[in-house]
Amino acid sequence: MSPTMDDSALASGRFDLPDSERRALLLRQAGWALVTLLATLTMGGLGLDANAAMTAGVACGLGLLVTQAQNPHLLPFFLLATAAGTVGGEWLGFGAWSSAGWVAGVLVGRAGFLGRIEGGLAGFAGAAVGAWLAALMVPDSTTLGGAAAVGVTAGLGASLALLPGALRFVPLNSCPSPARVRATLAEPYRAPVYRAWQVEQELSRQAPDRATREGLGEVAFWVYRLGLTLQTLDHDVLRLDPDGIGARRAELVLRVEAADDSFVRERYLGTIGHLDQMLEHRGHLVRERARTASLQEYAVAYLDEARAGLAVARLLPGEATPEQLGSVLERLRSHAAAGGARRNAARELEVLRA
Repeated sequence: MSPTMDDSALASGRFDLPDSERRALLLRQAGWALVTLLATLTMGGLGLDANAAMTAGVACGLGLLVTQAQNPHLLPFFLLATAAGTVGGEWLGFGAWSSAGWVAGVLVGRAGFLGRIEGGLAGFAGAAVGAWLAALMVPDSTTLGGAAAVGVTAGLGASLALLPGALRFVPLNSCPSPARVRATLAEPYRAPVYRAWQVEQELSRQAPDRATREGLGEVAFWVYRLGLTLQTLDHDVLRLDPDGIGARRAELVLRVEAADDSFVRERYLGTIGHLDQMLEHRGHLVRERARTASLQEYAVAYLDEARAGLAVARLLPGEATPEQLGSVLERLRSHAAAGGARRNAARELEVLRA
């Protein structure tokens, strides 16, 4: 079994849109849709159909300028690329706006092949859905209202190409499954990790918010990482046998005393120095091993305390009485009083009859 392993494959995560990016993203999308609307209305006033390839390409090209306001010199490139891409996409059988959204998404996507593809797909889908909604609202795109509907919905849909680039991948860690623990850790190192995994599974159902659950997962994953470190340190310490090194050193000391050649004696003394350094390294490894073991104990105790804390914080039935308890008690008391009065009246009647 390998004493270490690359844990990058164990890390998972989620995509999140930071709060600092949300307002900026909405403003850029609104600006894209507004520019697309104005461009569509202008070209509609010139007699061009809002669903024509040239209209969609030019409108999306102008909308892209909002995302690159600091580079206005790129406007000719945007216009040429979106117009040519839209015409080409329509020739291949795609809609004008979906083709324009695809080209615009590729241009505005994150750097890298995958980022460009993500942006293109988001722009393609968003613009296609926007154009379809506009056709449902105003079937005739040659009218002023039809051009406005297409410009707003298709432009807003195409601006979704900005979303993949704004998302950020947040790496999350959690304790690996027992099967993976068995595959990567030897038997003496598994017990603390199993306990951390069990506690994490329980706390993931009780934690009040996502941040708490993610933090607990980080601690549980830390327990596993510390187990890997302990396994590696023990393997390294085992390779540095102090008895074997000591015996080898004692033999070299005798050779130094018996050597009559200064060169040979110096080499033996140098070898003794390396052996002493190995023993010193072993001492450092042993000390680091003890520190790592104490950290693992600390992390497991942290999880146990968190479980106890969540148990205390959990809502219990005895914390509050039922809302109707007071009214029920009043009804029961009234009912008991009425029953008592009825029994007293019955007894008085029996006395009168007697």
